Amino acid sequence: MDTSKTKKPAVVESGIRGLILIIVGLIIVVLFLFVAIEFSGEGEIPEMAISFILMIPGILLIRRGIRNKLRVRRFKQYVNFISVLSITSIDELAAKMGKSSQFVNKDLQTMINKGFFCNAKIDPFANEIIIGSGIVTHEDEISLDVAVELSCEACGARVIVAKGRQIICEYCGSLIG
Repeated sequence: MDTSKTKKPAVVESGIRGLILIIVGLIIVVLFLFVAIEFSGEGEIPEMAISFILMIPGILLIRRGIRNKLRVRRFKQYVNFISVLSITSIDELAAKMGKSSQFVNKDLQTMINKGFFCNAKIDPFANEIIIGSGIVTHEDEISLDVAVELSCEACGARVIVAKGRQIICEYCGSLIG
């Protein structure tokens, strides 16, 4: 069975994972905060200190969840710049994002490694991201009178598709159409 059509794209999984981490982290922090408050009324300093120390994993989970959600947001911005504005240069993407070229290069590579981008690579010589093979073939050309522009629900990429056809998003791997 082909799991590529049933498996959620990595970007969607990361967004869900980020939300779960935030919720679990908040539950842990609130739980141990209540314990600390309970012990504070009794004047039990060691138990109160332990409760605050046990909040640290919750805080770290919240931090990691927020980082996941921010990475997903940046991914969608990158996809918009690449698919709509045809910006593939790392330097131009960095300028649009308000980040350094080093940050964007590392961020894009992390997203590629995590499977956010499908079939993508960074060309270090041209200092740009390449989606797919980077070569347009005759098969990629679609007559405009039988084409529609669709947006990927997972990443927001805009693609032109022949009417009635479904394709796999070249950015995140979701089914479009």
